[in-house]
Amino acid sequence: MATPAKLPGGKYHCEGDAADVLGKSVTTLRNRRRRGYGPPYVTVGRSKFYREESLIDWLRKMEKAVAIIAMAILMASMLIGLSIA
Repeated sequence: MATPAKLPGGKYHCEGDAADVLGKSVTTLRNRRRRGYGPPYVTVGRSKFYREESLIDWLRKMEKAVAIIAMAILMASMLIGLSIA
């Protein structure tokens, strides 16, 4: 992974490095961006750049969303009497 560019507003990663930070492929990152649920980015020409702080914030939000969904599933299963092992 290359050193992120230090620009006003923080450190920015190119598309490949951002994918490495997230532990995903560039294709996955592109698909998420096109579908509107990937991390925030900026476009310079035809290149996409991701601010390091935004990548970390996006990961935290995803973590919280997964925890909320898991809790909702657990509560719903308790209401209808299912056992989740």
